[in-house]
Amino acid sequence: MKQKITQLNEWLAVQITRWFSTMMCFYLCVLYSLAAALPHLAHYQPQMLYWSNAVQLSALPVLGLGQIVLSRAAEKRAMEDHDAIAQDHQIIMEQLEELRQVHEELRKMVTKVV
Repeated sequence: MKQKITQLNEWLAVQITRWFSTMMCFYLCVLYSLAAALPHLAHYQPQMLYWSNAVQLSALPVLGLGQIVLSRAAEKRAMEDHDAIAQDHQIIMEQLEELRQVHEELRKMVTKVV
């Protein structure tokens, strides 16, 4: 049960992090800040400031967790890529050694013929 809750929390944090990283979120924040600066909304500025701070305070830990989860996934992919490249490198090195042996045999054969 604890693992399911952790998975749900991580999934939700990633979704929120991805949403906060969109231009739509940026536009909404700009519109909100412009609306808060309008003179006829001066009476509501304390409430708007409160909600702005509440969003920032609640978003901070969620964005932190989202970044941790996303970086963990990126690190896993990087390790998988590294392992695949290392395997390819090993295969290439084996093939190169085989080619060197074939080249050496051909050189010996040419030397005998000439």
